[in-house]
Amino acid sequence: RAVLAVQSRTLRLFLSTPATRTPCVVIYVACLGGSLHHAVTSYFYLKVGATSVDIGRIGFVQSVGGLVGGPLVGAALDSVGPWRPISVTAAACAGGCLLRGLSSSVPSLLAAAVLLGAGNNLWTAVLGHLVKSFPPGMRSEVLSGFGVQTSVIQLCGRAAFPLVEYGLLNWAGVADNLLRYRVHMAGCTMFCIYGTIALFFDRGSVRGAVGGSVGETGEGTTLTAARYAHERSEVAEGNEGGAVERRGEIELVAPRIEGGAGPFPNETSSRADAPPDIAPSRPKRGRWMATATLTSALLLQSISTTTLSVLWPLVAHDHFGMRAQTFGILTFVSSLASAGAVASFPTVERWEMIGGR
Repeated sequence: RAVLAVQSRTLRLFLSTPATRTPCVVIYVACLGGSLHHAVTSYFYLKVGATSVDIGRIGFVQSVGGLVGGPLVGAALDSVGPWRPISVTAAACAGGCLLRGLSSSVPSLLAAAVLLGAGNNLWTAVLGHLVKSFPPGMRSEVLSGFGVQTSVIQLCGRAAFPLVEYGLLNWAGVADNLLRYRVHMAGCTMFCIYGTIALFFDRGSVRGAVGGSVGETGEGTTLTAARYAHERSEVAEGNEGGAVERRGEIELVAPRIEGGAGPFPNETSSRADAPPDIAPSRPKRGRWMATATLTSALLLQSISTTTLSVLWPLVAHDHFGMRAQTFGILTFVSSLASAGAVASFPTVERWEMIGGR
C-alpha cells in the first residue's frame, strides 16, 4: 500500500510539472515501443542474416554508445539545459529504430546500432533532468518513480507482444516471419518519431526549466513552496512509519524556498543552513575514487547485460526451439520481479533510515 501511494503521487508530480511532462511522455512511449519488439529483436537479426557473433557486435556497439554518451549528456544538461540533449537522443533513437527496421544486411544493422547507442542516452538525459528538476530531498522518490514507471510500461508492452504476434499470424495472415518481425520493429519507430515531434512542439516548456531545474525562475515551471510541501508530505505520509522524519525535512526546506533560497542552483544560503539530505562537498580524491568505482560498476553491468541479452534469446531459439511468442511470455515473467524491487526502493530506504543508517 505504501509503495503504491508513493509511486502514484510521484507519477502525478512528473506529469503535472510542465518542464518534466513531455520528457516523461517521450520515455513512456519509447519504453512501450521497445518492449513490444523486445522478444523478437534477436529473431529479427537472425532472419536478416546475422550470426551469433554479429549479434554480439551489434550489442557491443550499442553499449559503447551508451557508455561514451552518458558523460556527454550529463555535461550538456548542465551547460545547455535539458531540451537539446533530450531532443538529440530522441531523434537518434527514432532514426536508429527506422534504419534497423528497414535493414536487410549486417552492415545496415551495425549502422543502426550506432544511432541506437546514441539514442540509449535518452533514458540518461530524462532521468538527469528529473533529478535536477526537484529538490534533493525527493531524490529517492524520483529515482524509484522513474524506474517503476518505465518498468510497468515495459511489462505492459511485453505482455501485449504475444497477443500482437498471435494476431498478426492467425488473424492478419502474415505467415512470413521476417515481414512479421518488421511490423513489430515499425511499431517502435512510430512511437519514437511521435516522441521526437512532441518534444519539438513542447520545447518552450522544457526550455523553461532554466538550467534544468524546476525550482528556478521561469513562467509555468516554478515549483512553489506550498506545492512542494504538499507533494512532499503526501509522499512521506505514504511511507508507513516514516511520516514524522519526512515532515521534519519539509519544515527545514520549505521556509528556505519561501525566502528565495533553497536546494536549487540559485540558492544563496550558507552550507551550514542546508538541509541534512544535502551532503557536504567531498575531498577531490574522494570524488575521483567514487567516480572510478561507479564507472567500473557500470562497465561490468553493461558487459553482463549485453552478454545476457545476446545469449538468452539465442539459447532459447537454438537449443529449445522457442518461437518468438513463447519467448515473449518468458521475458514478461522475468520482468515482474525487477519491477517490484524497484517499486519498493523508497520503503526499503525508509527502513534503513529508521534503523539509524
